[in-house]
Amino acid sequence: MPPGNCTVVTEFIFLAFPTHPDLQTLFFMSISLVFTATVTGNLLILVAIRGDACLHTPMYFFLEGLSIVELGYAAAIFPQMLVNALQERKRISFGGCGAQVFFFLGLGSSDCFLLVAMAYDRSRSDHKDRVAVVQWGQSRKEPGALSQAVTSLEMARCTGA
Repeated sequence: MPPGNCTVVTEFIFLAFPTHPDLQTLFFMSISLVFTATVTGNLLILVAIRGDACLHTPMYFFLEGLSIVELGYAAAIFPQMLVNALQERKRISFGGCGAQVFFFLGLGSSDCFLLVAMAYDRSRSDHKDRVAVVQWGQSRKEPGALSQAVTSLEMARCTGA
């Protein structure tokens, strides 16, 4: 059997990045601005949640976790973009690309799981509130009007009316 192509991939070349110096600077500045805003916003959320005792509830616990995941998500993607924005040779190593994809997918999945947990927590707290309102109405001997109001609000919420 004749020897075939045994080339090993060691790096990837980015062709979509701008090569004109003015566009490179504009691209770098815009990515820097987005990265700075992302990091600043998430750090402010973390400081606000940690600093205020009123925000130590399950919803804010999940929001804090979401901010931490978003910081990791941004740290996995933006630095390589910033490096390649100004370099002459826009390349990433095979291992670096694999690591970036690993963190991108892992943190993206964590993001989704946190959002599902937040939605479940919210729906459970809504259910407890509705049960408490109906029980309050029944204890005051007003089951008709209050139960009908809660039921109609629930129907409106479910149907989107």
